[in-house]
Amino acid sequence: MDGTSAETLGRRRSPTAARLAGNPIVWAALLALLFGVPIFRSVTRHLGAAPVVLGTLPAFTLTDQRGQPFGTRELTGKVWVADFIFTACQEACPLLSQKMAEVGRRARKLGPDFHLVSISVDPSRDTPAALAAYGARYGANPIAWSFLTGPADAIQAAVVDGFKVGMGREKTSGLILETIGLLAVAFAVSPRLTFLSLLPGFAFYGVGIGFASSQLTNIVLSAIRKEKAGAASGANTTARQVGSALGVAVIGGLLTAETVRRAVPAVSQSSLPTRVKAQAAVGLHALGPNFAPARHAGAHSVAVLRDILDSAIAAGTRPALFFAAAVVGIGACLSLLIPRIGGPVEIDNLDALEEVEA
Repeated sequence: MDGTSAETLGRRRSPTAARLAGNPIVWAALLALLFGVPIFRSVTRHLGAAPVVLGTLPAFTLTDQRGQPFGTRELTGKVWVADFIFTACQEACPLLSQKMAEVGRRARKLGPDFHLVSISVDPSRDTPAALAAYGARYGANPIAWSFLTGPADAIQAAVVDGFKVGMGREKTSGLILETIGLLAVAFAVSPRLTFLSLLPGFAFYGVGIGFASSQLTNIVLSAIRKEKAGAASGANTTARQVGSALGVAVIGGLLTAETVRRAVPAVSQSSLPTRVKAQAAVGLHALGPNFAPARHAGAHSVAVLRDILDSAIAAGTRPALFFAAAVVGIGACLSLLIPRIGGPVEIDNLDALEEVEA
């Protein structure tokens, strides 16, 4: 093809392109394609099933770090994430707040439609000023991240009754119930002991174990990362088993010592034959509460020795149970020093927050 032919062909094509460029139908088609495809994708996008509703949060109004009322009314229509902290916490709470700050950074594209809420579980000390200083450590913007405090009963209603989250008092209550149960059993012990007389003490002790045991385990594991939870759980179980074994050994030793201390003088002061007394004293020192009178001592001597032994065991049990109750009571007092908050929450899919705008 020579130059003259190419120039002629170009002149033929130019009017065609000009007609297309000036045709409004063509532009309408291009605009429809440009905006229609995203709209079509949005309309036909398959959404997953709606999340399961676990409960309905009752309305609450507390006070934020600026001293202004803040509650469910201000959160209506927003996606929001809540956690529970207190400013004196040195371990779990800083980890929680760091995670919350990361959630806020990931969700920044959501703007005012997303909000973070941190509720103090120590309202007596966490004033709005204290919460403002605490939030500043994590770069909290009061517009997007509210730290809430308020009257103790309002906090209780919001946290426990609303979010169904314990404020850490269960462990103390459980230990107190254990103490009451041990004391009830101690006062019920007698040589004529019956199961019904022990039942109230056992009931208090069992309920206390149910409250305290699980809560203390949760506290121990609360600040442990999930990848180390197995090793931490094993260590916790081992430590508790060792502690239980030592407790049983101490209480058993105390019971044996008290039984022998009370039974031997009672035997020596009885009207039993001297030979029977001597044999009984040796058996009590050797076997303690497990001592059993020999049948060849005679029916009367056996009955007297059993009565003495039963009385000594009952009397010796009380100091052992009082000691156990004192130890558990001290534990209940010390449990007040344990932070009243859970550990760091693992959020595995933070990247999904950044994809919401996509």
